[in-house]
Formats: sequence, structure tokens, C-alpha cells
Amino acid sequence: YPNPTTGAVNLSGVESGNRIRVFNAMGATIRDMVAGSTKVTFSIADQPAGMYMILVNDGDARFKVIRK
Repeated sequence: YPNPTTGAVNLSGVESGNRIRVFNAMGATIRDMVAGSTKVTFSIADQPAGMYMILVNDGDARFKVIRK
């Protein structure tokens, strides 16, 4: 949340140690991080407006987020 966002993205309910990857519409990885807690906050404010895919762990959970 929020979705759509103007930059900041919050993920809750992830497990500490889960790998989180964010991809742009072309499939390029724009963020690759490991969750340090059950709530993760990151920014995509430096990215252009569009749709982004968030993969948690090995691709078990998928989320779409829209940047206004």
C-alpha cells in the first residue's frame, strides 16, 4: 500500500529474510532486497510513472503496484 503510489511502497506480512524484487514493465529489476522485518518500506519515486511487479521470496507471491 498505497496502490497507486506517488513513490513510497509499504509491504506488510512478509517474513524476515524473504527476498523482494521489483521489476518494471520491461522486466528489468529495479530493486532487489532482503526483508529485515515483517514490514518493508521502499521508494520507487525515482522511477517513471507506470506499472511495477513485486515478487516476494522465490516468486510465490506476486503484486502489481502502479506509480502515478
